[in-house]
Amino acid sequence: MNFSDNGDRAISPVVGTVLLVAIVLVLSTVGAGMFFSLTDETDPRPTVVLGGEQTESAQHELRHRSGETLDGDRLEFQGVADSEAAAGETLSSGDSLLVYPTAEEIQIVWYGDNDESYVLTTVSVEDTLPEPDENCGWVDAETNGGTDEITIDNEVVNCDIETDGQVKIRNGGVVIGDVVSDLKELDGDNAEVYGDVTVEAVLNLQDGRITGSATSRTADVKLGNATVERSVEAEKVAEVTDGSTVQGDVESNTKDSKVLGDSVVEGSVTADGIVKVQDSEIQGDVYIDPADFDCTNATIGGQDCGSYTPKDPNKW
Repeated sequence: MNFSDNGDRAISPVVGTVLLVAIVLVLSTVGAGMFFSLTDETDPRPTVVLGGEQTESAQHELRHRSGETLDGDRLEFQGVADSEAAAGETLSSGDSLLVYPTAEEIQIVWYGDNDESYVLTTVSVEDTLPEPDENCGWVDAETNGGTDEITIDNEVVNCDIETDGQVKIRNGGVVIGDVVSDLKELDGDNAEVYGDVTVEAVLNLQDGRITGSATSRTADVKLGNATVERSVEAEKVAEVTDGSTVQGDVESNTKDSKVLGDSVVEGSVTADGIVKVQDSEIQGDVYIDPADFDCTNATIGGQDCGSYTPKDPNKW
């Protein structure tokens, strides 16, 4: 009996110790859970309505329709040439951005402070550009920091190009951005530029497209079977030939403007010299002295050459 009593007394402290350890473990687990739930905060998904639509120049317009103002540095655009198109911007209701799609879907992703990310919208795209092969680092290396010529041969470059040297784009080469040569010319053959082109010397584009404007500061602009979606401005001759289309105006500051060979100018045309139109169409007007107007087998503003009277060039 004494043995039995001593055994019970010996077991009780052991059981108590086990229970105490168990309680401590449970309390530690609960406490840790409460601690981490308090520190693991999340940012809520922004309440916002976004949309998008295709433009005529292969760009897609992404629009903030309503809701919270968005910090562009928190946004990533997936499926476009420039995933950080909104960097440094603040987007509020009514604001929009133009991007170049490279995939059939564009996703706008928002990132919070605590590793959260939300897809704010997904936009379907019909017309896409190829994925870029090169970016601004490549352009900087090729131009030696903006001083040398650059050749884009059957490559897609996602970057503005600005250099003192000549810019050559050929064999299906594509530039997603503006092109500037501060001292030389653009030589484009089967080339596309998704932006404006401004060069010091001759701008020559045969078989291609410029979605912005085409400007030569000191020389000619020559288009053959090419499209310019905005205006053409040449210091000397502005030449639109071989089925080319200019969706804006055409202007020569010191020489002639020529629209020849089944070409179309959707805007108006002027020149300091003569305006020559042959086998083509100008949907706007011609601003030139009648003595300097040479028109054959063409229509101006919906009228035949013989019945059209040019407008006063002083009103250009």
